[in-house]
Formats: sequence, C-alpha cells, structure tokens
Amino acid sequence: MGWNSIYKNVLKAMYTEMIYHSLVEKRAYKIISVEEDTITIARMSGGENDSLTKAEVERAIEKIKATGGKIKRRTLISPTVAKETTLVLFNPNLSWDETREFILYKP
Repeated sequence: MGWNSIYKNVLKAMYTEMIYHSLVEKRAYKIISVEEDTITIARMSGGENDSLTKAEVERAIEKIKATGGKIKRRTLISPTVAKETTLVLFNPNLSWDETREFILYKP
C-alpha cells in the first residue's frame, strides 16, 4: 500500500524516462533516481530537485486512511506539489476525484 506499491512503478518511470505532469498546474516532472528509501524528482521547468522518502510515503498513506480515504489536494504531502503528484500517480491505491480537488484512497 505504501512504499512497496510505488517503488516498482517509479523504477519503471525512471528507466523509461517518463515525463509526467501535475494535475492542476501542469508542471512537468521526471524521476531521476530511485534509492532504497528515496525517490529523486526533477522539476523539468527548472528549480531544485525534490525527494520523496519512504517515511513520507508511509506517513501520507496513514494520514489519508485516517481521514476515511479522502483528503484535499496539497494537504496529503505539503507543501510540494511534486511529491504529492508523484505519490498519487505511482500508487495504485490513490487517485484524484473528478473535481481534482481531493485525493482518494481505495485499498
């Protein structure tokens, strides 16, 4: 559900050099490295790289579960859109609702 759910998906994205975008702002990102407990995300439009850690992923999954499976965007992993976009896109248990304002969790 947490780290293991996204680990293989981000590896595949890195190896295929997949570029993905934030849902609302349409900012472009790319996975540039995947370590045992850290994913490094490049901001394609410039700016510093960001990292998403195993601990952050596990905390975010627990947080959304505690809310009953629905949480407002930009509050799951705050304040960076890069981390939240990466988590939702690559975790098969997470998705955006039709309004793009909420993240949904389904086990």
